[in-house]
Amino acid sequence: MILLLNTCFAEITIPQIAPNTQSARETPSENKPEPVPQSVMATPSLATGKNNLFPLIELKAGYFFFSDSKMRKIFNAGGLDVQLSTSYPVWKWLQIYGSVEYLQRHGKTKATHRKTTIWEVPVSLGLKPTFVICPEVHYYFAVGPRYFFVHQHNHSPYLDRIVTQNTVGFFINTGFTFFPLRHFSINTFGEYSFNRWHFDADKTNVYGESAQLGGFTFGLGLGYYF
Repeated sequence: MILLLNTCFAEITIPQIAPNTQSARETPSENKPEPVPQSVMATPSLATGKNNLFPLIELKAGYFFFSDSKMRKIFNAGGLDVQLSTSYPVWKWLQIYGSVEYLQRHGKTKATHRKTTIWEVPVSLGLKPTFVICPEVHYYFAVGPRYFFVHQHNHSPYLDRIVTQNTVGFFINTGFTFFPLRHFSINTFGEYSFNRWHFDADKTNVYGESAQLGGFTFGLGLGYYF
């Protein structure tokens, strides 16, 4: 990836002008033609789509942790977040972005310290502006709504054993996409998601509580473009 960034800078044209060694006695017919400006050679473009944008499918993996302090007390460690995403160009520098992901966390309830497990399946759809730094390196960010399917399994006698909800929040992510080989890409990304969830308790004398189920994810992805 560092080599590809160096390639971007190498594509900047640097004119090379030969020193003037012509003597005063030389006639115009004896003048030698000036050398044609040269630039540092760069690797050929690997991008073949319109405006260097093209349909892309990626498999991404990252480290996720909750942004809500309440959730971090229950699930005190982050973990793996797996995503399958796709992008499709629709206008100049703009793409449609979609993704589906899966994450699972284990923790301990606050009061009784019993085991609890939560599963999330977020589905996202949004817009992805993309800026071509050079054909081999793109910068992007994406934003849009995110649907969350959430399932929680509690082992505490004071909480509902099974809790399932469907809620809607939003996401925003950003990163760089590198194209080291034809049809293949490497992606570095960071992401933030937001989803306010209210835990409704059906048990007597047990009160529900709200929490933010989204958080931050940082990771890498491998892609294939068409």
